[in-house]
Formats: sequence, structure tokens, C-alpha cells
Amino acid sequence: MAPLRRSLRGELLFSFAFLTSAAVLLVGASATLLAGQNAGKAVWALLFLWLGSTAVIVVFGAWLIRGRVLQPLRLLGAQADALAEGRET
Repeated sequence: MAPLRRSLRGELLFSFAFLTSAAVLLVGASATLLAGQNAGKAVWALLFLWLGSTAVIVVFGAWLIRGRVLQPLRLLGAQADALAEGRET
């Protein structure tokens, strides 16, 4: 059975979102504990902070990956195909 191939966009977006989401959760939890707040009371605020920041990162990351990585790769691929066929770009 052939291994499942994932798209570059999906891999980059998942990795970027996971890393930033974990960082926000870690910073939020650390700040709550250092401020002496009751973790039970702060859980909802941390949850909303985590969900909101993760949503922003996913949307912004998708736009950034599309514009800064995938679009130039598509153009490069089109130029390489044109050169391979003997056309001028």
C-alpha cells in the first residue's frame, strides 16, 4: 500500500498552527500561574484566548503560505515546463 501523500500547504499550515497554538497555551498557562490566579477560574479565559489565536494563525498562515510559498512555486513550475518544451518565458 502506498503511503499517504500530504500537500506542502497542509504540512506547513499544520506545523505552523500547532507550534503557535502550543506556544500561546504555554504562555497563557504560565502567566496565569505566575499571577497567582486560580487555574479553575482562568480556564475559560485561556480557552477563548487559545481558540481565538489559533483561528487567527490558521487563517493568516493559509494566506501567507499561499502567497509566499505556493504561488512562487507554481510560477517556477510553469517556467520550467515552458523551458522544457522549448518555449520562451
